Amino acid sequence: MTYIFLDKYGYRTKNHYNNLIKLKKIKNANVFFISGKRLVIFEPILYLISKYKKNIYLIYTDDQFKYRLLVNRIWWNNPSEVPDKLDKCNNLFLLDFLSIKYFKRIQPYPLFIEKSKPTKKIIYISEWKDDQNECIERLWSTNKNNILKKFYDPSFNIYQNICDDKLFSIFAGLSNKVRGYYCKNLLKDFPNEFKLLGKDWENASKSSKNFMNYNPESRREIYKGAICVDFLSKSGISVLYQRTLEIIESGGLLIQSYGYDSEQIYGQELCQKICFRSYLELRELIIFYLSDFNAFEDTLRLISSHFNNVENLLYDKFFAKMI
Repeated sequence: MTYIFLDKYGYRTKNHYNNLIKLKKIKNANVFFISGKRLVIFEPILYLISKYKKNIYLIYTDDQFKYRLLVNRIWWNNPSEVPDKLDKCNNLFLLDFLSIKYFKRIQPYPLFIEKSKPTKKIIYISEWKDDQNECIERLWSTNKNNILKKFYDPSFNIYQNICDDKLFSIFAGLSNKVRGYYCKNLLKDFPNEFKLLGKDWENASKSSKNFMNYNPESRREIYKGAICVDFLSKSGISVLYQRTLEIIESGGLLIQSYGYDSEQIYGQELCQKICFRSYLELRELIIFYLSDFNAFEDTLRLISSHFNNVENLLYDKFFAKMI
């Protein structure tokens, strides 16, 4: 059995598959990642081979080669951006719980986790946009405390009728509000340790010393040994996705908002050490790890050991879904 991941431009392979691209074999299956301009020439050949030869599975990325409607495809972008042509297919896979309509879900896991030593850095890398949408502003001003408490709970009423694209946009907008709330408080409480990296964060605070320009290729080095906070994705509420996979694989200490699948993915013991439900809990976790590097290292080791043997899970919840 062979899985071949195709990425015409190489961007997704470089920025989203994380350490999965180092995987050459899983169980009895071979794994290949092919990208670059030459793929335009070789793709028709690979497609024909996979069509007539059993046990060869092609996996496409986003809307690349979108005329291949019957081939498995991983959608990395916002689910609401899926083109109508692909929307009608039943072989589109997403990485998150909040996938709109009827798309299938796959679950990646961290692989080849690096060892690291604790530092006093607190890092958050993401984009942030406060677009001043009237509906979002009204929801935030009237339900702020309730949103902060329940936002990542699937039973929260915002998730009803989530197939409506407008509601999905509201979810993304409120995600920005939640990120802004937490980061502004971290800037106040940890002005020397906390660094924000990414797009548009300069609007979150008057101080410029907390904002860093960075090369995306250096993210892994930035995460390594740092306390890496995470407020989940703007595309959903699952705890393991591109950013958190990269943090864990880089040897960063992930400190994350409690998600609907936190205990399922991390287990109760690890959840207690890395997950928070409020800013107060986040602040206490950070203070604890900054003041106790032994505990910091113990939790890094616990994360690494927890994901030490995930091949069977990865195969069942990621690869096997695409057969």
